[in-house]
Parts: sequence; C-alpha cells; structure tokens
Amino acid sequence: MNSAVVIMILAAIYAIGILVSARLLRYRGITWKHALVFGLGALLFLSFLPRNSGALVGLPINFLLGGWFFRKRGMKLCGEIIGWPGAFALVGIAIVFLAITMVVLFNIFR
Repeated sequence: MNSAVVIMILAAIYAIGILVSARLLRYRGITWKHALVFGLGALLFLSFLPRNSGALVGLPINFLLGGWFFRKRGMKLCGEIIGWPGAFALVGIAIVFLAITMVVLFNIFR
C-alpha cells in the first residue's frame, strides 16, 4: 500500500481519537477540520523522524504539538479555553485511543 494512503488512514484514525477524547472531556469547539489538520500535520512531522527515535522523541513532540495546536481551539463547557493542561489531556487520550486501535488492527490483519 502506498505510504501516502497509510498516512491518510492514520490521520483519520487519529482525528477520530481526538474527537472522541474531546467528547469524553466535554470540550467544545474542536471540529473535524481541526482534528484532521492536526492528525495529518503531526503524522507528517513524525514521519520525518528517524525510525529508531520512535516513542522517545515522537511522544513528547506529539504532546507539544497538540498542546500548542489545541490550547486556544478547545473550550470547556463553562466557556473558558482549555489551555495547555486541557490540550495535553486531549492529546494524551487520543494517543491512547490510537495505540489501542493500532494493536487491534495489527492483531486482526496478522
């Protein structure tokens, strides 16, 4: 399968994870567009990292990019922005969702 197709599929799965985590945390203002743009941008950025660095470099970069991207885009139910801590929580839950999805998919298509 073409690597561009794989990146698009992973970005869509990551976007779903972000939207699910926003729903779990009861954040408003995070749209499909935000989730897809972030998912695609993060995966494209991480695809240029050396394969050996993986989780050691990829996870902190993912948290920092997600914190920066979503800190002013998401809102709590009371109307205030989520800020850095809320954005870190959002991305953290999305990463867990993505990891669980990848484990399930790898076990199905093995």
